[in-house]
Amino acid sequence: ADIQTDRITAYEKRVFEQTLKLRPDLILLAGDYIQCPGSKSYRRTAQDIQNLIKELNFSAPLGVFAVAGNS
Repeated sequence: ADIQTDRITAYEKRVFEQTLKLRPDLILLAGDYIQCPGSKSYRRTAQDIQNLIKELNFSAPLGVFAVAGNS
């Protein structure tokens, strides 16, 4: 929960990969993913997160559910 990153690095990728290695039945993402000063940076980081999720086939048998948080 609360990734609060301003960019996707090897650290964030490793966290997502380790989550998948646990083979969870369900993944809940609690929000507050991006913490960027400007809308251009925010959009770029949001796209990077989407690309990472696709690249890793981030999924679980019962689904992946996310909320926006308070951002």
